[in-house]
Amino acid sequence: MLRRPDNGDLFSLGRLFHERGYTTTFVYGGYGRFDNMNAFYSANGYNILDRSSPDATPQNFSTAWGVCDGDMFQWALRAADADHAVGRPFHQLIMTTSNHRPYTFPEGTIDAPQKSRSSAVRYSDHALGAFIDAAAGRDWFANTLFVIVADHCHSTSGRQKLPLDKYHIPLLFYAPGRLPVQSVDTVCSQIDVAPTIFGLLGWSYESQFFGRDVLNLPAEEGRAPLGTFQTLGLLVAETGTLTLLEPVRKLSYEKWALTAPFSLLEAETQNDPADCIALYQSASLRHQLGLDRLHPAMRFPNLTKVMVLPLKQKENQ
Repeated sequence: MLRRPDNGDLFSLGRLFHERGYTTTFVYGGYGRFDNMNAFYSANGYNILDRSSPDATPQNFSTAWGVCDGDMFQWALRAADADHAVGRPFHQLIMTTSNHRPYTFPEGTIDAPQKSRSSAVRYSDHALGAFIDAAAGRDWFANTLFVIVADHCHSTSGRQKLPLDKYHIPLLFYAPGRLPVQSVDTVCSQIDVAPTIFGLLGWSYESQFFGRDVLNLPAEEGRAPLGTFQTLGLLVAETGTLTLLEPVRKLSYEKWALTAPFSLLEAETQNDPADCIALYQSASLRHQLGLDRLHPAMRFPNLTKVMVLPLKQKENQ
């Protein structure tokens, strides 16, 4: 999280749930002051349940990152039970920690060696499965949507500036009896998760999200913004083209096969760079003007409209 000034009250997943009467909780097995997470989430509609919270028990096993996922999921279950007992709908944003170095976990939980990344992945999967199994016995389970998504891959380095195989993460929506079993191959990214959730819930709302409801989007309209601290990219499904923006106004294109293992193709390709430039510039401008707030008109009552002039692309840009 960047420690930007005035980064609260953003139009966000938590704020929308909070406005609909949900208890919204950020659950993290470590200390949420790391990466400024507690400050950011608490300023955007979330209660905090982390390792320092009085209700954060048990804490049977921990590393420098935090308690093991199995312990943390017990906190989440207890908080969900408490909300359900008083008739409050709830939204929990849970961040796991066990799949991090030193890759250790409670002895006896899985048959795998300690200090191995593959073992830590297996333990995280085991803990998640135990959490789902325990939730299945609760009264609130049948009316709950579980969303499972990664924040990033193990590594993003490669021969290319933005290697697609290093940005390919899982996204699962799980609600037995409510959602059909299906696989969706539409190109999307993490910014599409929130609109897709609200689409599944059938909510009507005025959106300020940059993402879209993937389950109601034609596959050819899929896209995914990608980036590092130096390179910004936009992957367009219709052409398989990745537009790359780099410092000193450097502009380039790559064409990719959009199925695993996501090979870089030799074919020449080009997109209109305006879409990529506009996506990032408009996001930056909206933040500067405060238009990414939950209620921008309340914060800026005299604001009418902002006019952005089209950019003229220079030759050899």
